[in-house]
Amino acid sequence: MRRDLGFWGTAAALAAALAAAGCRCAGSTPGRPGKAASALEAIPGDVDAVIVIHTEGLRQGSLGEFLYGPWVVRQLADWGGPPCAALAESTTRTAALGVRLAGGPQQVFFAAEGPTLEDVKRCVDEHARRQGLSSSYEDVEGVRGLTDSRGMHVLAAGERVVARSFPFANLTVLADAARVAKGDAPNLAGDAAFHDLIAELGGDVTVALSDAAPLIAAYGETLVEAATGKIPPDLCATPLETAMYLTTARALVLGDLGGIEAVIKTRLAGRESVCLRDFAQEILRTLTQVRAAGVTLTGRADVELGLVLVFADDAAAATVRGVLADLVRAVAALPANLDKIERDWPLVTTWIQKQIDLPTLHTALRNPAFQHLTVAGEGPKVEFRLRVDEADVRVAVEKTLKLLARLVAQD
Repeated sequence: MRRDLGFWGTAAALAAALAAAGCRCAGSTPGRPGKAASALEAIPGDVDAVIVIHTEGLRQGSLGEFLYGPWVVRQLADWGGPPCAALAESTTRTAALGVRLAGGPQQVFFAAEGPTLEDVKRCVDEHARRQGLSSSYEDVEGVRGLTDSRGMHVLAAGERVVARSFPFANLTVLADAARVAKGDAPNLAGDAAFHDLIAELGGDVTVALSDAAPLIAAYGETLVEAATGKIPPDLCATPLETAMYLTTARALVLGDLGGIEAVIKTRLAGRESVCLRDFAQEILRTLTQVRAAGVTLTGRADVELGLVLVFADDAAAATVRGVLADLVRAVAALPANLDKIERDWPLVTTWIQKQIDLPTLHTALRNPAFQHLTVAGEGPKVEFRLRVDEADVRVAVEKTLKLLARLVAQD
């Protein structure tokens, strides 16, 4: 009996010592990893848009050198040192962002395939140490989570898949992510429309919108009005003046502008004049007929940006294709003809000058990003592609960032 009491006393003392030391023995860590085996399996199936990032490809070539390395790896290194840099530099294979935009508060779900929660904890702990904080595990709807006490929650969506939700400390959003991770709610990998669109687009970074109707209903008209709000309402022309402007445009080697001319003729039917604001609204409202859309970015050597729009009918797609093709020709010809436009079209020049100074416009149009533009597609599909040669990527990135900085500062 005395030996038995001694055994239990020793066991109890050992258990107390282990508990005091913060033992994370099997079963003592709150929650458990979810069932997601890929990043898409950790994103709710009812999001409106998704961004898929193939980091293994993105780390290579031009994009890796000029964008991914400086803007992702280095930023994470600054935030939390080598453990954080490793997440972007080698550990993560694929990442995905799912966005809910329509029908309520905006919510974002992020998932990364490759890291474990321990990998993330090392990063968070290093940042927390610099801030005088500490991270800890917690249970979120039965799924193991991590927080640094400020709401920066990360979930173990799978053995090698982690998920994060925004807003950070919103328990409803966290609960949604946890249910998806456990397999109790539909995930994005099971959405055939998204899957097909992502597969068609390909690329290192893919943005896919498989059903644009909810977003257009929520934001379409507001975006149209905002985009055309700065155009003077009195910048108008009669049919005769319009014909003269189109003739001048042809003289400036901008091409026949058949797509733009077709829209103007439709707009002018039965009217005495057409205004630039009305014309812009017509085009943008045609764009709101898009049914699905996607953007893809690839940069193993040359960098290519592609935009794919799928419309509800062929006529809307043909209108957009025609106008985009005209704009591509105009952008190619403008650098050599801006002086003529300033001389012959003073009203248009004055309006342009109010939006962006002409020297900046001259510089922007000479960006290598505008050297290789193409428009294609058939039926209800429109494809727009922009390619930058490998040798020009650095200049294109620098010029684009400078232009964006100027525009942001101006606004």
